[in-house]
Amino acid sequence: MKSRVKRIRFPQHSAKLAELIGIILGDGNLIEFVKAGKGVAYYAVRITGHSEESDYYENYIIPLCRELFLDEPKKYLHKDRKEMFVILCGKMYVEFFKKHGLRPGSKTKSQCTIPCWIRENETYLRACVRGLIDTDGSIYRMDKWVQICFKNFNKKLLVDFRESLLSLGFYASRITHNKVYISRKAHIQKFYKEIGFSNPKHKRRYHRFYSPVV
Repeated sequence: MKSRVKRIRFPQHSAKLAELIGIILGDGNLIEFVKAGKGVAYYAVRITGHSEESDYYENYIIPLCRELFLDEPKKYLHKDRKEMFVILCGKMYVEFFKKHGLRPGSKTKSQCTIPCWIRENETYLRACVRGLIDTDGSIYRMDKWVQICFKNFNKKLLVDFRESLLSLGFYASRITHNKVYISRKAHIQKFYKEIGFSNPKHKRRYHRFYSPVV
């Protein structure tokens, strides 16, 4: 009997791949576990989110992965915490994203950041920024003004994220307490028009503060 080999398509550079890399840089990690001498190995790309954002994970991230790789990600809900996981299992996934500069383990320690091929293309960069904001970003009202905030403990990623916003024509704050802000109304509306949100939670909050038509 012939063994069944999992066939996966590995995508070329695209805006959708750039957005997924932004998502992984925000809420994902690469897992590479090998137990020497025991024949035990586990490889996966895991994206972790709050269960209250299940619509974003189920209706956007999973279809995005399916479209890019022609494969069905696994989905799990944590039994005790309000967490859900979207997982691409297999060494080939880990190796693929390692080629794009991501590393297993702590992204903060490895200082993973936006790949050069994304930063060199405005369309790709906008998509990657969207993925980062959708996962590690927020939009909220602060007294009389609205802010978009990106928070991350990876210093290199924070610097590159801020420089990306500046290169795309946005006024971004200096890095303060591991955060970068967009606070000017015109630039928040510009962000919505030119980059947008794939996360429905962010869309709902934006429309709560501003007219849907900008």
